[in-house]
Amino acid sequence: MGQAKQRGTQEDRAKQAREKIEALKPSMIVCNSCENEITDIHKMDTRGMAGIRAVFAGICGCGCTTHAMLGDPDAVAELAVAMEATMGREGILGSQAYQPAKSEE
Repeated sequence: MGQAKQRGTQEDRAKQAREKIEALKPSMIVCNSCENEITDIHKMDTRGMAGIRAVFAGICGCGCTTHAMLGDPDAVAELAVAMEATMGREGILGSQAYQPAKSEE
């Protein structure tokens, strides 16, 4: 029996992956523009992004979008540069202490 089948059905594995990402979700993100707390946070698709564990985004009441990235520092830096190139403007980089909404296993 293959490794994947030993971990359950495809639906079970997909559910486990969603739960793992949800556990990484921060309880809040500080807006890079006005520094208010953003609590309405959405997970972003990171399939195929080597070194990236998770990316989350929130839209602040001031209208600015702030992203939170978790992963290898070099991979996160490359992703930030790629996002700036895609958006066509320089982003505001910051950092904050990582506080997951749920405890990590």
